[in-house]
Amino acid sequence: FHDDHEAYITARYMADHILENVPNFPQLKPDRFDATLQRWSGDIDTIMRIDGLSLDELRRVTAFAMNDSFWQKNILSGKKLREQFGALMMKMGGKT
Repeated sequence: FHDDHEAYITARYMADHILENVPNFPQLKPDRFDATLQRWSGDIDTIMRIDGLSLDELRRVTAFAMNDSFWQKNILSGKKLREQFGALMMKMGGKT
């Protein structure tokens, strides 16, 4: 994924928030950073293409997850974001 692809931008947003809380997060160390973002981008792209969620829904739910004291500790990858997307939407009250 290129750095201007929406999935990559979302993955980078997640990475930046995770690094604010855990500067030495293992999957985001310099030697693994790019590979991790590519993997997360693939999962996030799947959320939009296969799961059929809009970019707007993705942005709102991701922002919620990264700023919620519980979810920011539990959504630490694109895979987890996809797995927990429904639960996140429920926690938000279905308002996406």
